[in-house]
Parts: sequence; structure tokens; C-alpha cells
Amino acid sequence: MTKLRHLGALAAPLLLLACATPQERCLDSARANVTGLQTAIAIAEANIARGFALDRQVVPQSRLTFCTGTGFGERVRVGLNTCRETRYRTVSTPVPLDIEAEQRKLESMRERLPTAIAERDRAVAACLAQVPG
Repeated sequence: MTKLRHLGALAAPLLLLACATPQERCLDSARANVTGLQTAIAIAEANIARGFALDRQVVPQSRLTFCTGTGFGERVRVGLNTCRETRYRTVSTPVPLDIEAEQRKLESMRERLPTAIAERDRAVAACLAQVPG
């Protein structure tokens, strides 16, 4: 049951994407580069302000919990049982950072941003010019 729940959580964004119109997919694609660049700029700025980067990893965490059960031995009984449940959590670990290299990377991204915005605007205009189908 848990595997099905995780599969459903992974499949949901794909189903939503499948429901998007061609124009919506075009707009999402047109905006993706600028959004990614803006996110990378924000991360670099936070790293510089902090003085170190953060390495984020999703790790499983197993715990014992109670669950209901119906089959205990040969006789059918209804009752509580103990079960293992796996949950996932994000762990952030500080990572040393070369501040000067991070500042150079940040400046490079800031210089590329206006060009990326202009390209996005042209692509968005082209998407909007398409006849919705």
C-alpha cells in the first residue's frame, strides 16, 4: 500500500502536465530557463550571505507505529499490531564554500539574466500568438 501511495505521489505531477493545454506547456517551457536562473541566483546569494553552502539530501527514516490487522495465526481477529513505517526527511549539511568563486558565479548569472528574460519574453509572445487548440 505504501509503495502505491509513493507511486501515486510521483505520478500526480505527470498527470497534471498531461492535462495542460499545448499553450500552457509552451509557456511553461518558455519560462523555465529564467525561473531556474533566478533560483540559482537566490541560492548563490544565500550561500554568500551565510558563508557556506547547504547540501540537502532526502533520507529515509524508519519508525515503529501501530496499525490494524485481521490475520493473527489461523483465527481471524481484528486488533492492533505494530508495523514499520518509512518516512522521508530532508537533511541539510553545511559545505565549505569558496566565497570568491561563488561571487564570480553569481555575477555571471546576473549578467546572463537580462538576455534570458528577453528570450523568455519572445518565447512567451510566440506561445500567446498560437491559436489555442
